[in-house]
Amino acid sequence: MFACAIAVAIGAFRPVAWGIAPGDVAVIDLRDGFPTAVTVEQIENQAVTFYKSMMALLLRAAVLLLVAALVGSRAAGWLGVIVGIGTLVVFFWRLNDLVGEYLRTTTTPCSPIAGGCTSSAAA
Repeated sequence: MFACAIAVAIGAFRPVAWGIAPGDVAVIDLRDGFPTAVTVEQIENQAVTFYKSMMALLLRAAVLLLVAALVGSRAAGWLGVIVGIGTLVVFFWRLNDLVGEYLRTTTTPCSPIAGGCTSSAAA
């Protein structure tokens, strides 16, 4: 439990996807979704106050896991796990709504899904 709490706390400060850190994502964006005209770069450059950010949710999950490890509370441990995983799942769901179609329709020439390298230099 201690290791999980430390990993979640460290992960709260690390970028999640494409340089988007949890401190760049507002909780309201998780609840309502990102605006349709926003780009990934604009999400990265958002100025979000700490207590209204996704980072605060992840740090709360880390605190719950730490409390569960210290006092042996299974309920606090499960609540910390659910808050942490739920926060990440909602973030990736909202990000998929924003840029998912672009990522699914754009393939690189050397993508294994697209059939391998198609350039003459790679052949």
